[in-house]
Amino acid sequence: MGEIGISPFVGALLSTNRDIRLYASMHLETILAVPKYVRRVASILVQVISAGDPDVAGRVAYCLAERKLEPSLVVPALIAGLSSTNSERRYSSVTALWTYGTLAESAAPAFRSRLTAPLPTVREQVHTPL
Repeated sequence: MGEIGISPFVGALLSTNRDIRLYASMHLETILAVPKYVRRVASILVQVISAGDPDVAGRVAYCLAERKLEPSLVVPALIAGLSSTNSERRYSSVTALWTYGTLAESAAPAFRSRLTAPLPTVREQVHTPL
């Protein structure tokens, strides 16, 4: 994907059509493979993590975390996701923060507050990094 492909890709991630958003999120690695593209779309990716469809947000968060990209932007959005009313968003936030490892040290207090989460998988994921 070159420069020309970035705008349509971002448009697909922000589409009102859920299938298009999911398809774009499954091909996020294409953009994340080129650091200069990551910097250009980082704020949009954080927007997707913060307010997007939980499935898409989870994929985006994990892709960024797996490559340890833009922690200064992504980690605060993931910390906010720990307080979401949506269990999928909470779980994907925990998983992505865990994947960031020491780059997400600022999440420790938020992790501790989730140790009593009602969803067992969230409690288990939170307990592991602590």
